[in-house]
Amino acid sequence: MEVYVASVWLHIVSAMLWLGGMLFLTVVLVPVLKGVDPSLRGRLVDAVGVRFRMAGWICLGLLVLTGFANVLMRGYSLTSPLLSAKLVLVGVILVLSFFHDFVVGPKATLAMERGGREAERLRWISSVIGRINVLLALAVVALGVMLVRGV
Repeated sequence: MEVYVASVWLHIVSAMLWLGGMLFLTVVLVPVLKGVDPSLRGRLVDAVGVRFRMAGWICLGLLVLTGFANVLMRGYSLTSPLLSAKLVLVGVILVLSFFHDFVVGPKATLAMERGGREAERLRWISSVIGRINVLLALAVVALGVMLVRGV
């Protein structure tokens, strides 16, 4: 298989797993758990999030590596407005993901153990960051399609 095709394939599979996982969490899991006891809901979302975190970061790493490889192999100019916009959004996604997974998430887990309003506030912040990341990721996919199609 040609290196470029393999890189694009890995890029698409990584995007499917990462974005699909986030969509599953926000569209399926969290709404289903709305009727569950809040402390159990928090523990379930935390456990699923922690389990998904490693896969998510592996996918993000692969997306960055294969994305740069694809750009180089395709010969895109880094001054392209579409590519520049995509790279900025990817940077924002990486920062938000780091903040979500390694700052807010651990604080929310500790707050859940203590109980109280702080846990709810941190879960809300985590939820907002997650939803923003889903929207940004969908925008990145749209920019990628436009870039490849020459729109």
